[in-house]
Amino acid sequence: MFVEHALIRPSTIEQRDYQTNIAEAAKRESTLLVLPTGLGKTVVALLVIADVLKGGGGKVLFLAPTKPLVQQHTGFLKEHLIGFEPAMLTGEVAPDERQELWRKARLIVSTPQVIENDLEERRISLEAVDLIVFDEAHRAVGDYSYVAIGIERRPGARNDRISWVRREQDSGGVREPWHHERGDKVRAG
Repeated sequence: MFVEHALIRPSTIEQRDYQTNIAEAAKRESTLLVLPTGLGKTVVALLVIADVLKGGGGKVLFLAPTKPLVQQHTGFLKEHLIGFEPAMLTGEVAPDERQELWRKARLIVSTPQVIENDLEERRISLEAVDLIVFDEAHRAVGDYSYVAIGIERRPGARNDRISWVRREQDSGGVREPWHHERGDKVRAG
C-alpha cells in the first residue's frame, strides 16, 4: 500500500502507520522527531510539507546543515512532490539570485547559514513561512544558525509551527532531546 496524497507522486512512498501518525502530530504542533537511520524521518517531513503546501499560500523552508544534504533533500522532494519545484539555496548561489528564488518559491531547501545571512541582510523574511523543517536539529545550540533562525521565527508570525528533524549520529550515542519554545528560545533538555 502506498501513500495517497494529491501532491505526492502515486506509488512512490510506502504507507507506514507510524510515519503517518507522527506526521499528523507534527501538523498540529512543533515536533522533535528522533528515529534511527532508515525509519523515514524525511518521509514524515514530506507528508507534512505536502499538506502545508496543499493547504495554503505560505512557504515551506527545509534546512539541512551541509550542501550535500541540501542536494539530497532537494532531489527527494523533486522525485516525490507533484507541482512544486524546490528552490535550492546554498552559498554558491549569488545573494541577488537567492533573493529572487526566495521571492518566487513556495518550497525552499537551504543551508541554515545562507538563511541566517539573508535574514541579517534583510534579503528575505520568515513572515510568510508556514513550516520550517530543521534536519539534524541536534545542532541547534550556541551560535549555530538554527538557533538564530528559531529565534527569528517568533510568535506573531503567520504560523508558529516549526518542526525539528534529527538524525541519529554515527557515533551511536543518544543525545539529550532539544526543545523548541514558541520560537523564542532553543535549549538543551
